[in-house]
Amino acid sequence: MRASRAAALAAIVLAGSTLLPIGTAAAASGPQVGVESTYFSVSNYRLVDTRVGNGAPSGKVGTDSVTKIDIANAFRLGSGAVPTAFVMNVTVVDPTVDSFVTAYPDGQAMPVVSSLNFTAGRTVTTNRVTVQVGANGVVDLYNHVGSAHLVVDLQGFYTAKGANGAYPGATFTIGTPKRLLDTRTAIGDRQGRVGAGEQNALAADAGPALPAGIVNLTSTNATEDGHITAHAAGTPAPNTSNLNYRTRTDVASMTIVPVSADGYIELYNPHGRTDLVVDVQGYYTS
Repeated sequence: MRASRAAALAAIVLAGSTLLPIGTAAAASGPQVGVESTYFSVSNYRLVDTRVGNGAPSGKVGTDSVTKIDIANAFRLGSGAVPTAFVMNVTVVDPTVDSFVTAYPDGQAMPVVSSLNFTAGRTVTTNRVTVQVGANGVVDLYNHVGSAHLVVDLQGFYTAKGANGAYPGATFTIGTPKRLLDTRTAIGDRQGRVGAGEQNALAADAGPALPAGIVNLTSTNATEDGHITAHAAGTPAPNTSNLNYRTRTDVASMTIVPVSADGYIELYNPHGRTDLVVDVQGYYTS
């Protein structure tokens, strides 16, 4: 029988690299603190995939390139509310050299920070990014050196508090982190590596009647490179990824996932076999 499980403050997982931006914090211009906002979770929605020319020209982005994503236009809100920030899963595929990507609001100076750091020896690198939106609804992605494919999946957005009419949004609630699943042990209702095509067996309770849960997903003991898609239980798995993992490597990713009416998410593994660890870190309440 499913049991309700609480959770708490999000763990931040950073992708590491030897190449980092250098400069002063004063390089950025414009407001660095936005208005008080509420969060809206969405089913994963692919905004950009340069491998197939989705949302941006087909082909790898190059040195000092800026990819502009008109997110507000691609994901227009029926209420007319203007998003203040977006939560995105940014992935780099097949980079030629070590580099970094910086996400920032269009129309503002690029800050001296990195949103995703990656190395040439790692085929796929992913990080969760929350970025303020430009006044025109556009977000920029800057690639420092070399060339690489970019994949961007939208996971949610913020609007100014009270600006979305009859849709009040969600507020983050702090609780106690808790491990819901560890397929290496008896924690959770699934033991043993998760195989290709498995989905329904990995329902994880993220709390009843909550719009979204914050979970830390970890892959370990994988037999081949692959990815995990997290989504609300009982809904089709979207063609996106929340965690990209590598063979015989421990890889973790924090993600915000919509939950079903009874408080469950599902984890879909399309290929290979891997152990999965799921830690609930927090949740959003209506």
